[in-house]
Amino acid sequence: MRKARGALVAGVADDSPAQRSGLRVGDVVLNVNGNQIQHVDALGYRLATIGIGKVAEFEVLRRGAIKTLKVALSSAPESTPRDDRTIKGRSPFSGITVANLSPALASEIGMRGDKKGVVVLSVQRGSLAARFGLRYFA
Repeated sequence: MRKARGALVAGVADDSPAQRSGLRVGDVVLNVNGNQIQHVDALGYRLATIGIGKVAEFEVLRRGAIKTLKVALSSAPESTPRDDRTIKGRSPFSGITVANLSPALASEIGMRGDKKGVVVLSVQRGSLAARFGLRYFA
């Protein structure tokens, strides 16, 4: 690339529209439906304005070659049940609410969708968890 632009694909969720379309980690999205992508925020904006249920045409740079992919846009998958839980009892985690992380929850809270595990959704003021310095994802 002569100049830095585009959105680097850092992760692709299993069985997602991106994966089914052939998008790969390491691809750089240069254009969506003919609109140039300058950075990752521009990609999110373009996809949001196209809308769920539509098909977007991605132009990507992959290993020095330009490829065109058609991606059917859909909601992020809830691959793992969210299962919110508030920890109680005599534990240093007492007072936190956690949930299983899925691409759907990651999208909801503004986190990258390729992460796995659980996420802290809230910490009760004055709880053991708060006193131990635990914080929620913001």
